[in-house]
Amino acid sequence: MRRYTGVDDSSDPDSGVDFKSRNEDRISVSEVPMLTPAELVTLPKGQAFALLEGGQLWKLRMPLPDPKGDPAMPASLAEIAAEMERTYVSNPGWYRTPESWWRAARDG
Repeated sequence: MRRYTGVDDSSDPDSGVDFKSRNEDRISVSEVPMLTPAELVTLPKGQAFALLEGGQLWKLRMPLPDPKGDPAMPASLAEIAAEMERTYVSNPGWYRTPESWWRAARDG
C-alpha cells in the first residue's frame, strides 16, 4: 500500500479557499513469481519449499541426521528414505470401501 499526500493552491482570489489538501491510500496489485530460481537452487541442505494447506507456500527446515549425538539416528538421509520406503503402507482402493460409497450416496 502506498500513501500519497498533496496540496493545491487556489488561483482564484475571490473563492475564499486558499489551498486544498488530500491524503490517499492506494493499493495496487501486481503479479510476481512466488519464488525465483535463485531462491530454489541456493537453499541450504535440509531446507525446502512446499505448497501445503490448500496451496499456501511454506518454507520447511528439517534437522539433518547427526549420528554422533543420537545412537538411534540413521547415518544418512538415504537410510531414512530407504526405511520409509520399506515400511510404507498404501491402500490404493480406499475410495472403494462400502463406507465411502455410503457416504457419497448420503452426501449427494
